[in-house]
Amino acid sequence: MSNKYYRVCNKETLQGLWYDYKGQFTGLIHEEFAFCTNNKLEMDFDPEIVGWLSATDSLETLYNWFSKEDIVRLQKWGWYIHEFEAVDVKFYERFQHQVINQETSKVLRVIDLDEEPVREAALANYKELYEGEPLTWEVPVDAFIKGAEWKENNLSEDLKLRCNFISVDHKVARNSYGEFFKIGDEVGHDGHDDGTAKILSFELDEESNEVKAHTSKGWSHIDFIFTDGK
Repeated sequence: MSNKYYRVCNKETLQGLWYDYKGQFTGLIHEEFAFCTNNKLEMDFDPEIVGWLSATDSLETLYNWFSKEDIVRLQKWGWYIHEFEAVDVKFYERFQHQVINQETSKVLRVIDLDEEPVREAALANYKELYEGEPLTWEVPVDAFIKGAEWKENNLSEDLKLRCNFISVDHKVARNSYGEFFKIGDEVGHDGHDDGTAKILSFELDEESNEVKAHTSKGWSHIDFIFTDGK
């Protein structure tokens, strides 16, 4: 059984739409956010679940409580889907849903529905992209890092040595040896002994299908720069 759970809550305070984080009833869903699908659902104060957070064990179930349209609108006010890791979980009979222990549960990530379709598409296309050309591949930053891990476990050694990667926002790149670089890093250039230079940008060379780094000393293939001290 998965230990991941999902709830819609405030990004700063983690409070929900019915109660604040201390278990005090706010009723925000009935007033300020009355556009939500379940705005008529009453859940009055119950001391039994003070210290517990309402959650679901899947996104599909969460969408029975809040539609995707509700959540996209809520995001404008700072309310997002949060993925929690929880081991202390119980079923709350009165309102027929799961609750997770507030003290022992940990936020794993915040899901932005405006960005999620892009991320899901990138994840769905990992295998196709890694097994074919081009070997340089642009995806969102979080998927880009996960993809590099996938590649390490699934590609042969000769293919690994041919791969450069750049993130979709062009702020992070990975060289053929598995090293990550980001804009602002201080790096050295092979063949230059006059100190380090700051990375200013990255560029995908369409002809060679390689990533170049633009530093304060000029352009260099990403395989020929190194972090200070290496």
